[in-house]
Amino acid sequence: MICFLEFLGILTIICTLFLLSIKYYRSLKIDCLTDKWILVTGCDTGFGNKAARKFDTSGFRVFAACLTFDKMRELRLQCSENLIPLHLDVTDMASVEKAFGIVKNKLPGNKGLWALINNAGIVGPVGLCEWLGKEEFQKAMDVNLLGTIRVTNTFLPLVRLSKGRIVNTCSVVGRLAFSTGPYSVSKFCLEGYTDSLRQQMRLHGVTVHTIEPGGYATNITDADLTNSSMEKSFDALPDNVKDFYGVDMKQKLSFMTNLATYILGCSRLHQVVDAYLHAATARHPKTRYVVGWNAHLIFRPLWSLPTSLTDFILGMCYPLPRGSS
Repeated sequence: MICFLEFLGILTIICTLFLLSIKYYRSLKIDCLTDKWILVTGCDTGFGNKAARKFDTSGFRVFAACLTFDKMRELRLQCSENLIPLHLDVTDMASVEKAFGIVKNKLPGNKGLWALINNAGIVGPVGLCEWLGKEEFQKAMDVNLLGTIRVTNTFLPLVRLSKGRIVNTCSVVGRLAFSTGPYSVSKFCLEGYTDSLRQQMRLHGVTVHTIEPGGYATNITDADLTNSSMEKSFDALPDNVKDFYGVDMKQKLSFMTNLATYILGCSRLHQVVDAYLHAATARHPKTRYVVGWNAHLIFRPLWSLPTSLTDFILGMCYPLPRGSS
């Protein structure tokens, strides 16, 4: 018994020292932040807006890409001269190329981008898979996946010049399908793209990092927008499909979606911003950042369980259509 207790004590000390070493290793920071330039997309609201401001106050030189000119003006007035707002529509290649020209002209000679933060994203149309066609899925894919690819391919030469970093905002629903629309599908694709890019960029001296936020209270999870989108998807269905599901089922599904959003909608957006900051400033950043209490306590266990058990648990969240009775 004494020998076992001694072994347990030694093992505890070793594990503690190992964890402290990992924490210290991850805490080491790069130098000369004022020398480094960062591009953040999707800075109109949410994570992107807060991240641009955080990078600015941390000393970085920041290109804050916005979709709307009003938000560009707001950032210009409220941030330091080190932050340069620019217009960027990630779905429009001409807009991406124009933004690239502005960034390249603003950068000092032989200076590249230290980090590209691909944050721009939309929830897309909301509804069950049968309610949505190719066009609805395309809307989410065009921003969340193809928009990231357009921006990354265009700005990659500047990131490679600095041997810098690419940070892609994926999602826990890119590891576990937990949404009623194309959002989860686009994030699954983005996870695969990010993994492929990371493996290929190692030889270029460029590191690629995945951010996987859990549920957060942003404009993407706005209940009014979700309800309106689901209503629109349902109303566009053929009469026979509407009759099968029924209005009551649609209303119950809307209620369940709103309830999940309310329960999982964490207001601490700074947690995701801190993950962005760590990925950009740490000497040894993580490959993958799973962010948020619900990401660790709900989503991680669910994607680790056997698929049949996870399907059973999540299946209980869906109301029965009228035609199944």
